[in-house]
Amino acid sequence: MGVIHKFTKDVVDFILEQKKTNPSLSCRALAQYTSEKFQIKVSKSAINTIFKKEDLSNSVGRPSIVPKSGVVKKFQIPSQKKKQLFKNMEKIGFDLGVSKEPVSINEKIPAKEEPSKPIKVTVKKKKTFIEGAYCEAAGLVIFKAAQWELMATDFWQGLLQKYGKGTAGAIKNGVYCDIGVCLRILDMASIDSVTKHKNHGIFMLNTLARQEVQNDINIEGVKGGLEVIKNLRTTEKFFMDYFDKCKQVFQRVTAFKIECEDGTCLKMDAQMRTIWHDEHPAAFSLPIQKALTVLSCSIISNNQPIIIGELFHDEKNRGDDEDRLLERAVAIFESKLGKKIRKVSIFCGKNEKIAEFVEIPAIKRNFMIGVRPSHKIFRKIVENGWKSSRNIVLNGFLNENIYFSENSIEINGGELRVFSVWKEGNSGKEPDLAILSNCQRDSGVNIVTEFVQHWPYSSHKVTNSQHHLKNKKCCDQRPGDVVTDGLSKNPMANFDVFYDFSQHLKRYCEKYFFVQPQSNFNLSYLISMCYKIPGYVHATKEKLVVTLKDIHNTIPLKDLECIGETINERNILDNFGRRVWINIEKNRPPHLAD
Repeated sequence: MGVIHKFTKDVVDFILEQKKTNPSLSCRALAQYTSEKFQIKVSKSAINTIFKKEDLSNSVGRPSIVPKSGVVKKFQIPSQKKKQLFKNMEKIGFDLGVSKEPVSINEKIPAKEEPSKPIKVTVKKKKTFIEGAYCEAAGLVIFKAAQWELMATDFWQGLLQKYGKGTAGAIKNGVYCDIGVCLRILDMASIDSVTKHKNHGIFMLNTLARQEVQNDINIEGVKGGLEVIKNLRTTEKFFMDYFDKCKQVFQRVTAFKIECEDGTCLKMDAQMRTIWHDEHPAAFSLPIQKALTVLSCSIISNNQPIIIGELFHDEKNRGDDEDRLLERAVAIFESKLGKKIRKVSIFCGKNEKIAEFVEIPAIKRNFMIGVRPSHKIFRKIVENGWKSSRNIVLNGFLNENIYFSENSIEINGGELRVFSVWKEGNSGKEPDLAILSNCQRDSGVNIVTEFVQHWPYSSHKVTNSQHHLKNKKCCDQRPGDVVTDGLSKNPMANFDVFYDFSQHLKRYCEKYFFVQPQSNFNLSYLISMCYKIPGYVHATKEKLVVTLKDIHNTIPLKDLECIGETINERNILDNFGRRVWINIEKNRPPHLAD
């Protein structure tokens, strides 16, 4: 049993900060995370005791998907009863307007009419730009984003704790483990070379502070880390462990396949960008550890809503069956009769199944699905929202006002909420996006905000990165391939694991972040031309925002913008759980104030 007084203040503070930063963390997950970080035994009951003492315990029952605000609907009137009530009210003279009655997805919609009167919209005050602290190598965030997405901190911490000598403190807190690979590729092999670069991205992007960026370097920690490299016991067992860990870290999941009890299926890419009939590009894949987290939290347990960027992505995958696909997705997510999930399989590559889950709870799953104007069913969905009153939210990442109206649509005999979304400056034209959701307990503001935070460019037309991802062909990797390419046949012969791992991260950036493969460029060239781009770093509890200032025009601006957009769309978190966001100075939006 865990007892609070046995924990040091650092451990208790860490537990509380993790819970406040990410309230969805369970006691079991946090106990495991704390045990691994501090190398002590922590039980979930001890975590819960700390929460109770600090009034952080969750209330009993299913948590809300997004924070509550506004009026909670306590009950719903059945669709047929609602229609009859509307007809009776119209007979006695009530004007119900066009947005009250749900529209069936199969109903033919007349051609749209322009609003007879302009709809008044207000402007939400935008946030003031905070530039942040100057960083002489802010572009290293691209390299670090790959490392964070692969969760490489635990990778090095485990190896160094097992094979390092004499610097338990530097290894235990994980600080050096996160920057060790970067020190090696940046040729910072001595304390003198480290102290000359106090404003370097390697330190500012790995600050221990959550709400501010510190320039102070923990010299003792770095010194201990350099000592680890010097005294590392590179035995045959060490190399075997290193190669095994690499195979696990770099293994990727490309798709999830949901199979129902009636034999029907639903397939989506690992990032949940869209639903696919068959093909699912490697560009939309995720590292296996992150993919399994998405699968567990959204599809299996539904502790977080299923948020699908758009119904279809590729035109050749579209057809006249959009209605049926949407109906099937809704039926599966809501566990309708015959649509209970029987099995979920995960795939690596195009058709290589690597695992499957069969113990799937039969629950109604909350979801949000984006529908774009290019979809054939878009007009049917948004027609009733054309003349409705509109609300406003602020897309905090892009600092854009977004307007939306709410209506409903009937699918499979039930009602879904429909949010028609307009970008700022497009308030009188056709909506830019529609969001379908069955989240009934949350306000429209919260649902739209949750969606655009997950897919920040969703209300835009095709961005540079979306066009790039649509047309980019990433060679599919079999498990382990990425860590065997170019390795020394005799790993004991002067083989540098830190440099080797950095080469794998370089390839990762090329395949999933860069516009064009940079295979003809060595790592030193990329460091000087890309990773050493100066800029500014601003950190809050929720975000780590890096603004790149490409004053030397080292790479084409369009390519740099594409890299930033690609990383921004991947929902990458740093080691403190902050969303990583990249701005490019020329087009940076002023959205950083809290």
